[in-house]
Amino acid sequence: MKGIRVAKPTGGDVYHNETMNDEQLKLSLHNIKITKELCK
Repeated sequence: MKGIRVAKPTGGDVYHNETMNDEQLKLSLHNIKITKELCK
């Protein structure tokens, strides 16, 4: 399965496929960064 694995704050993973547009991708990566910061 191709795509980027994104952990949901609620648990589990969401897979974003390669057809996602740049805006969605940036938002997802931004959310991951925030989530990682919160988990420290």
